[in-house]
Amino acid sequence: MYFFYKYKTNQLMKSKILILLTLFFGSFALQAQEAKDLLKTANKALTAYNLDPAGNSDKLSEAKQAIDQAFDVADLSSDYKANLTRSKINTEIVGNDYKMVLLNPETKPSSIEAGADALAAIETAIALSEKKYEMKQVLAVLSELAPYLSVIGNQFIGLKEYASAYEPLTSVIKADELLKTNGEKSVFENEEDLGNHKYVTAVCATRAEKNEEAKALLTELYEAESKEPGVYSTLYTLTINEDEEKAMKVLAKGKEIDPGNTELLFAEINYYIKQQKFDVLEEKLKMAIEKDPENPSVYSALGNVYMNLSETAASEGDEEKSAEYFESSLNYYNQTLELDPKSFDAQYSIGSLYFNKAAGVTKAMQDLGLSKEDQMKYTELEKKTKELFTKALPYFVSAEKLNPSDMNTLIALKEIFARQDDFEKSNEFKSRLESVQAGETIESSYFDK
Repeated sequence: MYFFYKYKTNQLMKSKILILLTLFFGSFALQAQEAKDLLKTANKALTAYNLDPAGNSDKLSEAKQAIDQAFDVADLSSDYKANLTRSKINTEIVGNDYKMVLLNPETKPSSIEAGADALAAIETAIALSEKKYEMKQVLAVLSELAPYLSVIGNQFIGLKEYASAYEPLTSVIKADELLKTNGEKSVFENEEDLGNHKYVTAVCATRAEKNEEAKALLTELYEAESKEPGVYSTLYTLTINEDEEKAMKVLAKGKEIDPGNTELLFAEINYYIKQQKFDVLEEKLKMAIEKDPENPSVYSALGNVYMNLSETAASEGDEEKSAEYFESSLNYYNQTLELDPKSFDAQYSIGSLYFNKAAGVTKAMQDLGLSKEDQMKYTELEKKTKELFTKALPYFVSAEKLNPSDMNTLIALKEIFARQDDFEKSNEFKSRLESVQAGETIESSYFDK
């Protein structure tokens, strides 16, 4: 009896499993059939569209909808024909964008996703190609897609949408690699054109904050000894904070390839500014002025170098050298203002030159004793201090007009007016300073009332 019960139970379990398997495979068969029907619909709609693109424009949307549904209901990743159809449909969509861009330079492309889908389907179809004619078919679609993507990428650059530009531009690089790997002609006329395209793509990547992708492209170009100076200056900027030794090698290679390039020179100058190597900076900035004499920022930077050298010499007790550097600093800041009268940095810095010198004199006054000789010296230095603060004042006034919320300018004005016994103005700037320290932004200048 027990044996009979156990036998019946086992038979029942087997029957249930058989039913479940039948249901599963039946469902799978239905999905496969549905995908097959959708694939036919997609091909039929694509054919109708190709026969009359203008009259049957809606057929392309129908084809897109059907092919996407086919991939949703069944796994078609190993189906060559399905992937070929998908690549063709999406390439036609990208092609329509391409035509619209050529007709109207203001057009914003809408086929980024279609471009990615087309390329993905092409890569899959290439891997699945078993016959020569299959490979030929899919490579023909790829050859059609690549120039479309290039134009669309450049259109996004024109629209300053760099993140959107990066996707089609990087797809062009992948397309070029696939074509060449499979014995087809390159998308580009020569290696120089390919290098330029990679550089532009890298620039778009940096502006889209895709720094790792940018570094990968720029490193390829660096290793290939690209003639584009921007390769070296951009790679240097992306590398300097994590690998200073490598960054300096990149900069050196760039200077070797293009010794007179100002972009590389300014990258080097920025490095020495951060390092506060003022002796080296002096030489580099003078070179920069020779190469770019109309650039006010170079004169301002050199003025800053001499200001630091003047303060260093003063701290070391070399008054003569300090005075010499002071005059050089003042000279370069004044040249900055000749080129750009609204340079906040130059206005503030000249004020600082006089202010800091006055502060140094004030310190010397505090060190004097009570003797008659020291008191005479004190009176002399006090007069000098007032003269220096008076010289500083108009530059801080100009700086405050350019940036009413600059904290250091407000501190200087508060201090100068207090020393001139103008406590009303001193208190006004004290109040403004407290507002800025509390996180407020002052929109209007006190002196524009």
